[in-house]
Amino acid sequence: MFERYTERARRVLFFARYEASQLGSISIETEHLLLGLIREGKGLTARIFDRAHVSFESVRNEIEGRSVFREKVNTHVEIPFSAEMKRVLGMAAEESDRLLHNYIGTEHLLLGLLREERCVAASILMDKGMRLHTVREDVVQLLNDQLPDPEAGETVVHQVAGSAPRRFPVFVPNFLPSQLVHIAFSNYSPDQEAWVHAAGQAWRAFGFTLAQIVAHAWGSDQAHVRLVSPRHQDEHARYDFMVALPTTDSPDIIPRLLRESIERDLQVEVTREDGDEPTLVVRPR
Repeated sequence: MFERYTERARRVLFFARYEASQLGSISIETEHLLLGLIREGKGLTARIFDRAHVSFESVRNEIEGRSVFREKVNTHVEIPFSAEMKRVLGMAAEESDRLLHNYIGTEHLLLGLLREERCVAASILMDKGMRLHTVREDVVQLLNDQLPDPEAGETVVHQVAGSAPRRFPVFVPNFLPSQLVHIAFSNYSPDQEAWVHAAGQAWRAFGFTLAQIVAHAWGSDQAHVRLVSPRHQDEHARYDFMVALPTTDSPDIIPRLLRESIERDLQVEVTREDGDEPTLVVRPR
């Protein structure tokens, strides 16, 4: 069940079990997970708590005020997750999938808590001004801003044949998964190599000229692509292409989506002309 959990997320669950034992609880509840998240005290979630002025002492005092006093449970006694906690863990996995991550980190556990709106932990966080949609936006922003963190699974190594390995930050889209290909002008310079990066349901192409991306999408060679549109004959014009598919879709559909998007969004028509060497001709639509 916890194979996808980062080391920090696993420490949080350990801390949650410890807090449950100290408070004499017969099950691990959402408030214990919240204490575990704050106690871990590092990484992205700690920055979110700092922004909201959430401290371990204030939250623990509030939880103790809501709890019935019981004797501490021996740390060797097995303490199960409550039904509410199991729902939170399930929603944490959903949040990870929604962001197209291949790991479950502390940020996903926090989002899972906020989704279980009626639980003790969510009520404490909401009393402090934290809301699911704003925290989700903070997670996306912070992941995009921060340097990759290998411990948290926040880097992906991608290698093209004949080239040295490169590291890319995990793709954290600021748009919902769909079959829409997002196209943007690239900041790649003419001397930089175009790259394709695929990870699960996420796919990106970096720094492609129109001729290069047409060759890639139609399975041809750039030497066999001819541009007849004056608008696209600047060989230095570069584009980035991004798609984040829903988990119900197969990545096998990406080439088709890419071809459709190139013709629709760049307003061109790509046709194949047969001859000694078949050529892809790109014309204005």
